[in-house]
Amino acid sequence: MLYFLILLALASRATCQLYHLADVGPYDELSAEELDNAYRNLGTYLGREFISTHYFLPKHLVTSIFRTDSLTRVVHAVLEVPAKKDRQNALFPRFARVALYTPGEPLFTEYIVGTRQNIVNVTEVRTIPSIKRPVDEIESDNLQGFLYNVCSGEFGKFLKQYYGASFLYASSSAPESTECMKDEKSTENPASYPACLFGMYASPRVTMKKPSRRVTTFRLNRFIPPYNQHPIGVHITIDHTDIDPHNWQVDGVFVQGKEFASVEDFLKFKSQFPNFFEESKVPAMPFKKNHTVQMGPDLCPMTQTNNRHRNYQDVFSGSIVNKHVRYGPWSFHLGVRHETGLRIYDVTFNGELIMNEAGMDETVTIYGGDTPFMQSMTSLESMYGVGSLTSELSPGVDCPENAIFLSVPIIPSLSLRSKTVHNGICIYESSADVHDGAIRRHYQEFADEYFSSNSGYGAAKVEQIKVYAEEERMGFDMMNMEVGRLYKESEGRLKGGDPLTRTAICLASNETPQRCLSIVNAATMPSIVTKTASRSFAWIRESVWFTKYKAEELRASSIYNGIDLTDPVVDFATFSNNESLEGVSIYYFTAYDKQIDFVPLLCMHFRPINFRMALYFRRDQK
Repeated sequence: MLYFLILLALASRATCQLYHLADVGPYDELSAEELDNAYRNLGTYLGREFISTHYFLPKHLVTSIFRTDSLTRVVHAVLEVPAKKDRQNALFPRFARVALYTPGEPLFTEYIVGTRQNIVNVTEVRTIPSIKRPVDEIESDNLQGFLYNVCSGEFGKFLKQYYGASFLYASSSAPESTECMKDEKSTENPASYPACLFGMYASPRVTMKKPSRRVTTFRLNRFIPPYNQHPIGVHITIDHTDIDPHNWQVDGVFVQGKEFASVEDFLKFKSQFPNFFEESKVPAMPFKKNHTVQMGPDLCPMTQTNNRHRNYQDVFSGSIVNKHVRYGPWSFHLGVRHETGLRIYDVTFNGELIMNEAGMDETVTIYGGDTPFMQSMTSLESMYGVGSLTSELSPGVDCPENAIFLSVPIIPSLSLRSKTVHNGICIYESSADVHDGAIRRHYQEFADEYFSSNSGYGAAKVEQIKVYAEEERMGFDMMNMEVGRLYKESEGRLKGGDPLTRTAICLASNETPQRCLSIVNAATMPSIVTKTASRSFAWIRESVWFTKYKAEELRASSIYNGIDLTDPVVDFATFSNNESLEGVSIYYFTAYDKQIDFVPLLCMHFRPINFRMALYFRRDQK
């Protein structure tokens, strides 16, 4: 269902923005041409012919008849952003990181591939167990087809009788079974079809109970926006480990609070106890008055219908060229990564580099409940490609009417290749926080996100500053501060929560006052998750982590971590041992509700996290 909803989100484009820049930035995702060049170069390197959108023919093809789901195919392709030493002044050759999977093979392989035409520059990076691969369009379409078959026949009659609905079979390109869309209760705007059911899935999961199996639990929902708010109480778990969908099996059925080993067991129970289950044909629609489409004329202020695309310097005192923003003493590059979304690169203050890269490295959402779906909903969002879900921002709704909007290339799916979100980023001046953030963006109370910031602050040191009352004078507390330095990674795992303690990254010099980047983390405590359950997101156990910068430890997670939570491809816990924090480090902030990544490498539980230039005086300094 994921790809079908993406198509809905991208179905319309913004045309009413007043200030718009279509500039191409150095950190933009791969273009369609770059993807094609990378695939052809990889095919030449492997001695295999690249065909169609992302498939490769076998080396010794003896027939022209073949099934695409049996071919070697790309399951992941993104821009490879190199380590900081290889991208001075945002200048670096553009390479693609391509993951190639052959059905039936125990491992799939990642390559770094040049994106220039007919220049075969290929490096094999690593091999990964195939069971950990992300769900691509072929597997997603096959799961939709399998689920459609399960929801047909006698079980389909039950759904129609008790819920007045049938399953909507939607492939990655278009709905294929639309009978339920003809229901008289359906509406055109927004897309609402209460007689249609779709399968919302938790992450495919490899568990300790079934370490060699690939299992996904689907929850049947009515097709009513918001699309995740209308479940009918039916859950179906599918074991789709085998490469042949004909060998997939239903691993369990959950209906109105009761579990069954199979559809057959459920139907047998229902025939014996026909009054056990309740009918629910008329769906509750508490959000009906608040329904909005993703974009449309109603979301574009009428004041912007004329004189569009003016000079943005009418409303912005800085400059924006190829997504390089200059504003006062600050400058930085913007980009949207496929896995993690918006990132900020090469942050300078008065011409001095203070941060190489900052962005949300990972988001984990941990749910709970008494249904199989909710119990399996520990979800690492990078596996879905957060950047690929970028949708159009609406002037006057998501951003002020006079904001500057930047186009963003994304890769919504491997068959759709590269597309442009025309209002992907907005920039505007503001002298105060506005409603604690954007006007309408998704907010989840129980999510943890990992913010990683890659900081290049020259020869740096990490210090903690504790402010305290030393004495009283004329009825007022006289404040002083105590500075403690963190020398080892083992000292750099901080719980946080003390409002009087500040952490700062300071230049390792004897200058007075010290020039520092102050980090204010408002999170009061880390999430309470066991080590076994959080191996794929170990950063969740502390508020702040400091680790030594290493080119091979640039990412604290990976798109493969979300499939097998017990054996992650990137194990963040190994980043922090007892190495020195002298020089350049990386900071990770784990934020309660949100999470972040940082160089030095930093991890935090994230309510608001603020980075501020600061001057600090020691106790003996005037």
